[in-house]
Amino acid sequence: MPLLDDFSGFEFEDLMEDVFRNLGYENVHQARKTADEGRDILMEEVV
Repeated sequence: MPLLDDFSGFEFEDLMEDVFRNLGYENVHQARKTADEGRDILMEEVV
């Protein structure tokens, strides 16, 4: 597995989407793909 530094921004977002989904967050999805390097993952925490 490559180091996180080797991931593109899009690859990192894909990984984080999977991580949060596996942590139990619901409705995890990415916003529209842009190259602005902003926060692009949306999710809900159900308590």
